[in-house]
Amino acid sequence: MPEKESNIVNNASMVISIAVIATGVLFKEEFLFYMNKLFTFLSGEFNWVYLVVVASYVFFLLYLALSKYGSIKLGPDDSVPDFSMYSWIAMLFSISLGVGIVFFGVYEPVYHFYNPPMMEPATPQAAAWSMQVMFLHWGFHPWAVYAFTGLGMGYFTMRRGKPLLVSSTLESLIDGKKYQTVVANGVDTWVVFLTIIGLASAFGMACSQITAGLSNVFGTPNNFTMYMVINALMTVVYIYTCMSGVEKGIKIVSDVNLGLAIFLLISIFVMGPSMKIIQILVSSFGNYMQDFIKSSFYMDPFDKKFGDWHQWWTIFYWAWWCSWGAFCGSFIARISRGRTIRQFVFGAIGIPPLVLFIWFSVFGGTGITFLLENPDHPLRQIVQGDSSMAHFEFLKFMPLTKFYSILSIVLLFTFMITSANSGTYVLGTLSSNGKLNPTKKRLLVWGVLMAMTAAIIYRSGGIKGLQMAALCVTFPYQFLTIGMMISIMIALRKYELPKLQSAKKQQ
Repeated sequence: MPEKESNIVNNASMVISIAVIATGVLFKEEFLFYMNKLFTFLSGEFNWVYLVVVASYVFFLLYLALSKYGSIKLGPDDSVPDFSMYSWIAMLFSISLGVGIVFFGVYEPVYHFYNPPMMEPATPQAAAWSMQVMFLHWGFHPWAVYAFTGLGMGYFTMRRGKPLLVSSTLESLIDGKKYQTVVANGVDTWVVFLTIIGLASAFGMACSQITAGLSNVFGTPNNFTMYMVINALMTVVYIYTCMSGVEKGIKIVSDVNLGLAIFLLISIFVMGPSMKIIQILVSSFGNYMQDFIKSSFYMDPFDKKFGDWHQWWTIFYWAWWCSWGAFCGSFIARISRGRTIRQFVFGAIGIPPLVLFIWFSVFGGTGITFLLENPDHPLRQIVQGDSSMAHFEFLKFMPLTKFYSILSIVLLFTFMITSANSGTYVLGTLSSNGKLNPTKKRLLVWGVLMAMTAAIIYRSGGIKGLQMAALCVTFPYQFLTIGMMISIMIALRKYELPKLQSAKKQQ
């Protein structure tokens, strides 16, 4: 008889998720207060941990890619990539930061332009700094967070034959130990809980922005009823595409999604101050690279104003990217079979950030340029209040405003679909002992739970508390990944180094 599948991770993670969500909804003010206080403590006292560990992902990945281990495949030696480069990049780009670039593409650079911590606001110096810090927050570091976990899971799963679980990356440290099962179940339960909270928060935010966009363009009600219509429609689509499989549903939506994003990007570039945008891109990238090491570790413990800003922007971002690290890493591992470590690293932490640099230069750079010329434009007030409307207010600078607003709403929809369907797939896989093809029933349960969670926290106003909870629960991730680094290096030296040395002697 086949061994009965263990439901420990599935049941435990579901109970914990429901309990925390219920607490956040029923006692939202108290929950937010204590979660906010805990994160303030962690990000204030241990900001150096976030900076050092996240920077170490970048350097660790570059070391592997440039070393003798770079030629090792994430799969058998004769394996080939399951997806074309375009589809692979499309899925990388879509699952992780898609909704965020529409939501923050205009809002964040303009906000920093008016609220810099160390200089006069609304000046050319503030404009240059705001673009540089945007590159920092959305550049190589977040993609290194995703790629690091993806590389570890890809190696141990696709090459070593282990289940697609985060706990598999600790094989070299816990394999055969008495506490192996307890540690593995604990890690995987924690990751599933973190994934559902992070995805539900992002899903709620996306539905909110789509609702606001429809109200702005068509005058539809911006209320909970319309929110639920959007929520239900997106739920049906992302569960259906998830059940269709990675090769069909998720891949197709990601391909279409990237095409729409490129079309919108090129359109705004052509209609905007094109030469100025190129200058902003080149200059901001130069500033970013010149200060890369400094920015990676800088916190200024002597300047309280900058320290407060740094805590609630850079450290907040590092914690938020880490809260998505396990989810995105799991899915990236799933779609990267057959690629070498070198291809994986330079593809995952190289190509998407470059696309984002262009995106933010086009949208953020154009928005700041227009505001320097029109300082009293309503966009200035909007970025201080309703961030969901910043993108749509920005489009009023452009011809064909309604067309591009509709396109942006569609893009938000497809971006969130790709994040939600891949997230549902990851939840199904992680809660099914790492099965690459979880049952449709399990996918349905997790997909519906995520949508219901988003609706409940939106209705109750408890989304901020759950976001803060996700950031707090992420803190141990820093230490888990240190163990993952050690485990990866032990495995590479034990299983791959002898093969590489033997091959070199035969040459």
